[in-house]
Amino acid sequence: MDDYGLTKKGFKRKQYADLIEDMEMKSRELFGENINLSERTFLGLFIRLCAWFLAIVWMLAEKVYNSMSPDTAEGINLDKTSKFIGTTRQKAVAARYAVKFEADPGIPIQEGFTVQTEGDILYRTLTYAVADDDGWAYTEIEALEAGVSGNVSLTAIHQITNPVAGVFSMEVLKQIVVGRDAEDDESFRQRNGLSATRGGASNVDAVRSNLLDAAGVVDAFVFENDEIIEVDGLPPKCIAPFVHGGKDDVIARTIFIAKTGGIQSYGTTVVDVVDSNGNTHPIGYTRPSTVDIYVDVKLTTNDRFPLNGFDLVRESIVKYIGDGNKHPGLGIGKSVGYTKLIAAIHETNGIDDINLKLGLSADEQFIVGNVSIDFDKIASTSADKVVVT
Repeated sequence: MDDYGLTKKGFKRKQYADLIEDMEMKSRELFGENINLSERTFLGLFIRLCAWFLAIVWMLAEKVYNSMSPDTAEGINLDKTSKFIGTTRQKAVAARYAVKFEADPGIPIQEGFTVQTEGDILYRTLTYAVADDDGWAYTEIEALEAGVSGNVSLTAIHQITNPVAGVFSMEVLKQIVVGRDAEDDESFRQRNGLSATRGGASNVDAVRSNLLDAAGVVDAFVFENDEIIEVDGLPPKCIAPFVHGGKDDVIARTIFIAKTGGIQSYGTTVVDVVDSNGNTHPIGYTRPSTVDIYVDVKLTTNDRFPLNGFDLVRESIVKYIGDGNKHPGLGIGKSVGYTKLIAAIHETNGIDDINLKLGLSADEQFIVGNVSIDFDKIASTSADKVVVT
């Protein structure tokens, strides 16, 4: 028994077969070595019946043990254990857009007025607005359902759900907040690992961890030059954050709070941050440039391939690489893995063989292999760049 349960090496669960073996051994000890314990005898069946339910109890004990560690906990238990190291799961964020309504002058647009896409994704106005003398009422709309499903093209939202007299049409001006799904367990664990380096520290890992916690930030990396001379284009004694997603002011303040005092934050985007004494500090960071990825896939399929299989494959590819909008994808500086992309395609049933080629433009010769992405760039694709036949 000492080899199972809580041991010096952790928790070891008894398997169904182990329980049967132990119960048969005890039965022979009590009833004699010649006792018949085959699956056809009453005692043999009874042992297996008890072992089945005891195995479930052992599984429960293992889950209870694992629920106490951020490395092995799942779901709500991961949320609870992560609070001990000061992190919380990033909640789903609803997409938000700035819009204008065409209406008769003086016509009000009530808060909660709903509009939608042709695919029935619903949005509601966040503030009360009144059409001006030119016939335009300006406000913001937010997706009713938080998550990436609310991230659509600006022209996709154009239908008024419940028409009102005097309100004629609407137009989306720009996206203000990118919708995001709730953080999954694996991503949360990875961020927990970074957070362990953060508490009170001001190194590059701590700055990155704080950036990943910031609202709207999808990915971030921080480089540094600790020399007194310029190195690889970085000024002396500086950090160089690369940030994908998030608002400029939120990113700049996050860097300002997390970085070491007296160290420059260098980048192509510079935002002034005012400290508690009213002093202004220029905070720089860089947005990664986008590398377009073109994909050509030829499939050999069987009877299990679904009717919408080509669309599912296309969506899997976009989800893996990322589109800079609905799907975060690989992240900054991550190369497009050929075999990983094939694995993503195989998530769709009914595929016997895959002929996959990748390219950096529609006119360029496609290759069979990985596509390398520089440290300051991010791979991106879209449905129109993915050909599946």
